[in-house]
Amino acid sequence: MHIDVAFSPRDIMPASSGIAIVVDVIRATTSIVTLFEQGLKQLFVAPTLTTGRNFARSYGYLLCGEEHGARPEGFDYGNSPLAFSHERFDGQTAVLCTTNGTVALRTASVFHTVLAGCLNNARAACQRALELAHGQPITIVCSASYGHFAFDDAWTAGRLVHYLKTASPEESTLTDAARAALALIQAESDAHRALHSSRSARALQPLHLLDDVDFAARENCSTIVPELTHNGSQPAHPLMLTPDS
Repeated sequence: MHIDVAFSPRDIMPASSGIAIVVDVIRATTSIVTLFEQGLKQLFVAPTLTTGRNFARSYGYLLCGEEHGARPEGFDYGNSPLAFSHERFDGQTAVLCTTNGTVALRTASVFHTVLAGCLNNARAACQRALELAHGQPITIVCSASYGHFAFDDAWTAGRLVHYLKTASPEESTLTDAARAALALIQAESDAHRALHSSRSARALQPLHLLDDVDFAARENCSTIVPELTHNGSQPAHPLMLTPDS
């Protein structure tokens, strides 16, 4: 089994194939998993705030997202997984637009299958990827920060590589990028310290949202694995792309 890590969506090749696990641990993919934990029926991923706002208004969907970490004006919710965990969304549909995570999910749609992964669902996401792979390569796509390397996503990618490698140690072939991600978790084994040391976490401090980082650092507390719909597929926790405009 071929395991790779893309430290930025920019590293995705146009002809990419196989399974992608998209990671934006602080905070989009953690929020996505939490929304489904709280009963959400389906989630649309928007490319821009304007597109998300117009799409949600057209269909009467919940509008969630952030701009520079904060909830945009007129949005029903921001992008706080902790805040989502205190709400119920049973049977509802939401639209999400974030600075990095939703962009990465849309970019990764060139893969055959796209899953949303984070620390909360790390083991479950890897198990689902292995179930679907059937010999296809698995790529962990870091959402990064404005296209640049993000330590929190790379560290989380290392945890996912660890789970994938542990599940099939004799069959795993790791790229140099996957080995580099593994080296990060070997250098720092504590999720809370790793995430809090990241620039992504520091950006939330002025917004008084560091509790979201603690929430995101919890490992394997969810078995939900959101999946991008593809060619009529009907995953249990569906992610869908809004039209580009």
